[in-house]
Amino acid sequence: MGAVVNIQKPPQAVEIEQSVLAAGLLGAATELVYELDEGDFYTFKHRLIFKTMLELCKANIPVELVTVVEHLRDTGNLSRAGGAAYIAELIDNIPASTSLHGHIEILRKKRNLRRLLTVCEQTIKRCQVGREGYDDIMDAAQAGIMEATATATTAQFVTYEQLAETMPEQWEDLDRMPPALKTGFYRVDQHMGGLYPTDLIVLAARPGMGKTAMAINIARHVAGQGNPVLFFSLEMSAEQLFARQAAAEAAVDSHKLRCGGISKTEWEKIIDALERLHKLPIYVDETSIMHYRELQRRIRFGVQQHGVKAVIIDYLQYIRGDGDNQAQRVGSVSKAMKAIAKECKIPVLLLSQLNRNLEQREDKRPRLSDLKESGSIEEDADVVMFLYRDAYYNPGSNEHEAELEIAKHRHGRSKATIPLTWIGWRSMFEDAE
Repeated sequence: MGAVVNIQKPPQAVEIEQSVLAAGLLGAATELVYELDEGDFYTFKHRLIFKTMLELCKANIPVELVTVVEHLRDTGNLSRAGGAAYIAELIDNIPASTSLHGHIEILRKKRNLRRLLTVCEQTIKRCQVGREGYDDIMDAAQAGIMEATATATTAQFVTYEQLAETMPEQWEDLDRMPPALKTGFYRVDQHMGGLYPTDLIVLAARPGMGKTAMAINIARHVAGQGNPVLFFSLEMSAEQLFARQAAAEAAVDSHKLRCGGISKTEWEKIIDALERLHKLPIYVDETSIMHYRELQRRIRFGVQQHGVKAVIIDYLQYIRGDGDNQAQRVGSVSKAMKAIAKECKIPVLLLSQLNRNLEQREDKRPRLSDLKESGSIEEDADVVMFLYRDAYYNPGSNEHEAELEIAKHRHGRSKATIPLTWIGWRSMFEDAE
């Protein structure tokens, strides 16, 4: 009989473990505890440090060098975790440029390889001992491989028996505590009920129609009700976004906040507006382009750290996805945004461009087929809304008239066209009279 090969050093990446823990000490602990568990770390002292971060996060205590060292000391594990000097060295030795997501993936793969190695060793032993039948050995091996390569998230099945017991209570609560966040537009809220948790809502239009202005209006109203909003401004800087919000709030020409010429009276209005805006729980991320996985991590962080109740993303085509062509990349992004809305139980408002081919039609009102790479977006979205202003194409039309078409509503009535009033100099929409 041939001897079993002895693997002396299981798959591991000690330097990557150190880099990930350093990122946790420098502010990314919340992301780590969502993405990893103790078993992802091979080195015992690293498992202790990560476990400490996890316990601090659960207790809502900031994860910093001082708090980690103190907690380890209090639990009698400081020396076992390498000591205070070693933990401080983790921060000192962190590379200048790191990819946290890439490092997390490496740790997961190393963990899976260690699990797979254990399964293989157990299977070899079963085969050599020969006490079990062929089918039993094969079943155990297949089950072990599936378990070894599974992600940290375990599938949880819900039975109709459980739903029948829990859903009536939720339905009774609807009248007392409506789950949807109101947009601030009466007819929109009347038709849709508002922005529901777990929903992916797509707001699409051609450039210049007012997508961002509409998103800012909605963010203002949602935050004004005390609900924290996370606004990803991938195209516009935070300063530009805030200037548009301030112009709308102060009823001042937005052009003056870009080019100057503000009168004394207008300054007084702006100061009053800033007092109101200062209190709004709106968080802006102005990173220009990022992968959807990074976007998901930041959303989780916003929910965990700031209690975010709604996410707005401006806009879809600036998010990097996976795939060999644009349709596949956009599809991966829309699916990821729906997944994070469902995971975090918040509405995600995703702005999107429309295909320029609609410019060739006589009737330029948007259709679902005008969504860029429309198949995946239309499939993944719970709600699809289109903005349209006829004056954009026909100068003789009323410049203040606008339409919001609800083209898809998975949970309710579709095909509603809601009139709005466009106030261009303030970059905002209002309910039509």
